[in-house]
Amino acid sequence: MNKKTDTLQIIEGIYDIQPLTEPALSLLEKILLLSLLALFISLTVYFIWHILYSNKAIARRDIKELRNKFRNNKINSHDAIYQLCFITRKGLKLKNLNKHSSLPEKISSKNKQWQYFINNISTLRYQKTQKENVKINKLFSDSLFWLKIWP
Repeated sequence: MNKKTDTLQIIEGIYDIQPLTEPALSLLEKILLLSLLALFISLTVYFIWHILYSNKAIARRDIKELRNKFRNNKINSHDAIYQLCFITRKGLKLKNLNKHSSLPEKISSKNKQWQYFINNISTLRYQKTQKENVKINKLFSDSLFWLKIWP
């Protein structure tokens, strides 16, 4: 019988084991993999930053906080409307929030809703006394809606 095996060979009394050869990554492949990893991490950080700290995200948080203050009677309706206008204007990146503020082309089909929102917010802003809290609560929701769909 022949005592030779395919995987082990005796050379001078020592077993010679041939490990499987794995292709080593070239320098170019290592650089490419590191670049892709850096790009992935950068994009992830950018999108998280954009979701949490964009003008719209900050405005949404501020509107929710303002709504809670108004609901808990920590702020009156007159101040709530003015702050809501300021926050909404800042979140939408508009110079003014009035009837001359125009919609972007992408959402021009909602022009009637926009004019209704502007009319309501202007009416409440310049009204001396506020009797209905329902309109103010609707304006909070409308402001969040416009922040959501504004391009």
